[in-house]
Amino acid sequence: MLNFNKYNELVELIYQSATEPDAFEWLLNFIIENTYLHSGSITIQDTENFQVSKRVSVGVLKDEQFNSDYLSLNKNDDCWSLGLIKNKTPSIFFPDHKIVERSVFNKSRLKPLVQQYDISAGTGAHWLLPNNKTVRFIFHKNQAAELFNQEELIFLNSLSRHISRAISINQKLQASQCKASLVDHIERNNQCVALISLKGKVISSNRVFERFIENRGLLQLADNYITFKMLDTQKMFERCLLQVKYLFAQSNAKQSFIIASNDGDADFQCVLTPLISKEYQFDLSESVKVLLTIEPLAVRISDKSPQIIAQTHVTPTELELCIQLARGLSIKEISQSKSRSENTVRTQVKSIQRKFGVKSQAGIVSKILTF
Repeated sequence: MLNFNKYNELVELIYQSATEPDAFEWLLNFIIENTYLHSGSITIQDTENFQVSKRVSVGVLKDEQFNSDYLSLNKNDDCWSLGLIKNKTPSIFFPDHKIVERSVFNKSRLKPLVQQYDISAGTGAHWLLPNNKTVRFIFHKNQAAELFNQEELIFLNSLSRHISRAISINQKLQASQCKASLVDHIERNNQCVALISLKGKVISSNRVFERFIENRGLLQLADNYITFKMLDTQKMFERCLLQVKYLFAQSNAKQSFIIASNDGDADFQCVLTPLISKEYQFDLSESVKVLLTIEPLAVRISDKSPQIIAQTHVTPTELELCIQLARGLSIKEISQSKSRSENTVRTQVKSIQRKFGVKSQAGIVSKILTF
């Protein structure tokens, strides 16, 4: 189907598609232009509800009228795609008669549609993706050509291992970019936060979290794993992580518990929020990350407000603003909740920084967590 030099170019395009979104279309065009194939498509589709999230088509499959007619088919009429998705042998190109029974195809609305557009034979393969998705490669011949023979299938299947590697590279790249974005968010966050795994290992944390560990003595890191000094708190932490693991895809997945201080005072609330990119969910233990946030309880601050005001000379209004910052509210959100201008809130923040002897909002949060 292709000479050796063209084959090498084709393999290069396959790997290029791992990092460049437009390369899918380049890849399909290259194959169609250098073979006697009639058309082709690459489709990313949900295996449960068959909803298509992305489709790239070349040749006759790109025709607007064809696409309109094709989309009008229900999932049972599109027996060829349905058979391909349900094929239990992924990443191998099969001829159409091994994907869907000829009798089923003859009775379907798909047959007259493809015949109308001069499609007579097809082959396809699919690759399983995380989160119940699959990517399908499909190629067609026209009426003048014969059915796909063994030599042609061997050629297409020689590409299969390269496609598999390219998909794996793409998924890992996207997961890496997602993780980098999360780490950047953690490092710039003014709250006391850390990004952890489902086993309690710290992946990234900000300075406020590190100071909390140093100053409060309520938890420690052993080989980067969080361990709470009070046994009851540690058990609650582990129980909440398990809840997150089993409920991560549901609305009630967020978990929280109280971190009790050494003197028995209910000081802080620890909130565990699952973070997951469903497009790139490989292994559950690797794909689900947890945002751990430590917030001061309002009751704790109110109980100790006389002490805090006496030591720092902040006003009650400024102390309330400290609590809002510790809970992750932005200047804009605070101004809206209190019906104040943003400039007024910024002036108050600068006043608090001066009284606390710190230079940033993160410094305010770190300070308020030490009382």
